[in-house]
Order: sequence, then structure tokens, then C-alpha cells
Amino acid sequence: MAISSARWIVVIGAVIVAGFAAGLVAWQLTEAFHHPVTMISSGSAWYSRIGGKRLTAEVSEKELAAAPQWTPNTPLPLRAEDAILRAKEALPTLGQSVEGWSFSELTLREESSQQFFYTVTFRPQAVPSTEWVQLVVYFSGKVTVPDASK
Repeated sequence: MAISSARWIVVIGAVIVAGFAAGLVAWQLTEAFHHPVTMISSGSAWYSRIGGKRLTAEVSEKELAAAPQWTPNTPLPLRAEDAILRAKEALPTLGQSVEGWSFSELTLREESSQQFFYTVTFRPQAVPSTEWVQLVVYFSGKVTVPDASK
């Protein structure tokens, strides 16, 4: 049984519309789980969402300058495991709303030439969730916890 040209056009159109809709849904989910960053006058800020509130952790130029410097292809001054541990130790300062959250992501970031730091992300264990928290961990081991005052 042959399908007429008109039916093929309808089928192809339906596939295109379905593909577009799936792409749009995937983009929206990506945006919901994306960790936005913005440049501010003194550096960058990393956003978190806890209890429906947006929190900000600003990268401190002072802390970056005080931290050991690193160049690629050399050992990191602060091991990834230690950065995660420092962030986990600082997590309770955010209160009970993040109790039971688990490690999700560690990212090595460059603020400016040869000034690096980590962002450590935690999420609720219930999946999916549109909430997350990102802490900035400097190579000195100091941690910037996000707050709502920004």
C-alpha cells in the first residue's frame, strides 16, 4: 500500500513539529538545571536556588590573590577531593533547607589569567529538582558560601 504525497508531507511535518517540541522541552530543562554565572564589577558570581530563593556566591579577588597560583599541566594546589570536603563542611551554614543534599558536580574555573578556583555543586537527593547550591572553593581551601543579600 503506497502512501500519497500529501500524507508524506503530513508525516514529515508531524516529525518536524515533534522534534522541535522535544528540543524546546530539553532546552527548558537545561535552563532549569543550568548554573548561571554573571560578571560583576569585581569578578563573577555563581547563583544557587534554595527554597525558591536565589542566592549568590561572589568570587573574591582578595581570596583569589591570596590563594596559591596554578598553571595547567602542574599538580593542583588543592586536590578535588579536598575541595569537595571543604564545601561539604561549609554546607550546614546554609541551614536545614540543604540537609541531606548530596554532591553533584565539581568544576575547575578560571577567573582571570592563571587565577583558578572550584565551584562545588550540591543538589537535593530527590530527582528531579530545580534547586541547587554552588559554593566557591579557592585553592587556599577557603570557601565562599552563597547568600541572599546580593
